[in-house]
Amino acid sequence: MKKKFLIPVLMMAALFLIAGCGSKEQMVLSFINIGKGDAFLIRVPGGGYYMCDTGKKEDYAVMDRFLEMKKVEHLDGIFLSHGHKDHAGGLKLILKKYPTDKIYLSGKDDMTYKKTDVEQTAAEYQTEIVKMQGGEVLELGGARVQVWIPPDKDPENENNNSMVVRWSLKDTSFLMTGDMEKGEEKQFLESFRDCRADVLKLGHHGEKDATSKSLLNAVMPAYGIITGNEEENPDSVNSKTARRLKKYGIKAYYSEGEQIAWDFIADGTSVKAVRIMDNSAGARNGNDAADEKEEE
Repeated sequence: MKKKFLIPVLMMAALFLIAGCGSKEQMVLSFINIGKGDAFLIRVPGGGYYMCDTGKKEDYAVMDRFLEMKKVEHLDGIFLSHGHKDHAGGLKLILKKYPTDKIYLSGKDDMTYKKTDVEQTAAEYQTEIVKMQGGEVLELGGARVQVWIPPDKDPENENNNSMVVRWSLKDTSFLMTGDMEKGEEKQFLESFRDCRADVLKLGHHGEKDATSKSLLNAVMPAYGIITGNEEENPDSVNSKTARRLKKYGIKAYYSEGEQIAWDFIADGTSVKAVRIMDNSAGARNGNDAADEKEEE
C-alpha cells in the first residue's frame, strides 16, 4: 500500500520540478511603455535582470513602477546602445535605487556621450564600466549575448554609432538596434553572420531612415517594436514603415496604449507576447498590481 501511495506522490513531485525548470528556461524582454525613448528589461534564464537603455530622465517614474511590479531589487547589468538622452537619460536615477553590477557600452563611441558622463555616474554608484569593442559573445545566466559595434565612427550621423546587441535562448532571439539607421544597417549586414531574430527593436524609433528591406530579409522577425507614438513623435508612426512591416508579416508594437509594458516571452522554441497592465488602484489596496493578458 505504501508503495502504491508513493508512486503518484513521486510523479507529482517530478512534474513540479519540470514545471519549475521550464519557467527558469524562459528569457523575457519587457518593452516598457515610456513614449519616445528606449527602456527594456530582460530577465535571463536563471532569474538575472538586465536593462537595455534607460529612457529619458522624465520617464523614470514609469520604469521604476515597472521594476517594482517585477520585484526587481538589483540589476546584473545595463546595456547602453548610445548616449542620447532618450536612451541613457534615466541612468543615474536607475543606479541610485537599483544597485547594478556593470554598465556595458561601446568603447568606440565618443560621439553620443558628450552630454552624458557615464563613467562619473558609474563611479558614484560603484558600478563597473565594461567598454565593448564589438564581436564579444557573453553567456549571461543561460542567455547568449552577441555584441556588434560599427568598425568606423560616423561623425555626421551620431545614430549610426549605436551598439547592437542580440540576445538568444536556443532557437529564439531578440535583436536590439538602438538608433541604427540605414547606413549602419548596411555595415551590420555585411559583417554580422547570424542576425535572425523573433523580435526586432526597430532602429531610430521606426522612422523612415531605418529598417531597410535588406535588414528585414535577414532578420525575418515575427514581432517589431517601435519606441515611439503619433502624439510624441509622429515620424515613428509612418505609412512607409508600417507598409513594409505588413508586407513581411511582422506584428508591430508601438509605445502607445494603456499597458505599462509588453512582455515577449521566449522559451527556446517560440516567442509569445503578453500585455502587462498596472492596476494602480489594486496596488494601493494591497491587491495584485499586475494584470497579464496574452495576445490573441
